[in-house]
Amino acid sequence: KSVREYIGEKKEAYPFLDLEHPITVGSYMNEPDLINNRYQLHLAMEEADSKLTELFDEYAQLSGREYKKVQGVECADADNILVILGSSYDTSIEAVEELRESGKKAGVATLNVIRPFPSKDICELIKNAIQLGSKKIVLGVGGSATDDGGTGMLEALGVKFTNKNGEKIEKISNGKMKEIDTIDVSSLKELIKDIEFLVLNDVTNPLLGEKGATYIFAPQKGAKEIDLPILEDNMRYYSTKTKEALGIDEKDYPGSGAVGGCGFALRSYMKAEFIPGINYLLDLLEKNYDLTKYDVVISGEGRIDNQTLDGKVVSGITSKFDGKKKILVCALNELDSIEDSVIYSVVPQVATVDESMSNPEECYRKLCELIEIEE
Repeated sequence: KSVREYIGEKKEAYPFLDLEHPITVGSYMNEPDLINNRYQLHLAMEEADSKLTELFDEYAQLSGREYKKVQGVECADADNILVILGSSYDTSIEAVEELRESGKKAGVATLNVIRPFPSKDICELIKNAIQLGSKKIVLGVGGSATDDGGTGMLEALGVKFTNKNGEKIEKISNGKMKEIDTIDVSSLKELIKDIEFLVLNDVTNPLLGEKGATYIFAPQKGAKEIDLPILEDNMRYYSTKTKEALGIDEKDYPGSGAVGGCGFALRSYMKAEFIPGINYLLDLLEKNYDLTKYDVVISGEGRIDNQTLDGKVVSGITSKFDGKKKILVCALNELDSIEDSVIYSVVPQVATVDESMSNPEECYRKLCELIEIEE
């Protein structure tokens, strides 16, 4: 009750053409106003970032539940740290605890805030792990709200971007990329010396082009069509400056467009290796469990569609357990079938989309009652 009072009552969205509560949808403004609007949004994000810790502390006093922008379990002395987003974090905690019991120093961390993206907090976690002797860091990437090519992460890890006047560029972002004249990586090289970085990544997009970070992912993060050529041009300039500084060109490396181009930074500046995330997790499980003894495997995701079979969790499960009975659970299914698998979908098997959105737990429980494990 106290938490509900703290958060407040849910406000219903205003319908269109409500004369008592007029709203606008989209960018009904000319270009100068749009640019100013974007700058005001940037200032709002900076202000929000400074208030988040204060908000988390206040909420902890009220609810007894503590949150941080970036938090982890068993990271202090870990030899390997898995950084992951979403509900799989809780599952990963259990895996880490079992690995600890078997004598392996593993840790896991997650992000509770995506916008504004907590680049510095993540980098502090990485720095601490390195300073405590970690020699391998595993990063699960995806789900960011940035299009900065990983420059914010690099800045927090000690990379120095300077302009033509020799001045350090502070709080670098996509909008400041054209100011870059030189890139000094000496501090980063010293920090990550002898450290292996492994990136768990399920996309193969390059940094640039119609399949790149900007044109594919930036619109999902709020960028308008008018913004895309500008963002792309800035990113191209940054990749050129990176090539000048490092003597390598990784803009076409599969996965370099992941996380708003952060994949490019991880590959170029930190020599990270990329592997499908589900393959890594299944290999980890296989080392600690006898997977051959199971007759039925249950998996799933929110929406099962064409992307499901393209390197995602369900794809890895179905290939790893070839010949086993597989039960896939989802909210919405858009495929006719998946080989050797039985699909159970909330919509339309037990509810409509609206009913599922309104009462997700109830609908999910109803679906579970329909699942038949045995033939």
